Amino acid sequence: MSRQRIEQEVVDYVSMNFDPSEWDIEGIVEEIHDLGFDTVDDMDQDTFTEILQRHDLG
Repeated sequence: MSRQRIEQEVVDYVSMNFDPSEWDIEGIVEEIHDLGFDTVDDMDQDTFTEILQRHDLG
C-alpha cells in the first residue's frame, strides 16, 4: 500500500476544497492507510467524509 499516494490524494483534495492548515493531514492519511485502502478512490464517499470530519481542526 502506498502511503505517499494516499497522502498526495488527501493533500490535493483538501487543498482544492479547504484551508489545509485546518486539517490533520497526517491523521487522515494514517486512518485511510490503517483501514487498508490503497487510494482515496478505493473508498466510498461516506467513509472518506467521516474520516475527514474526525480530523477537522477548524
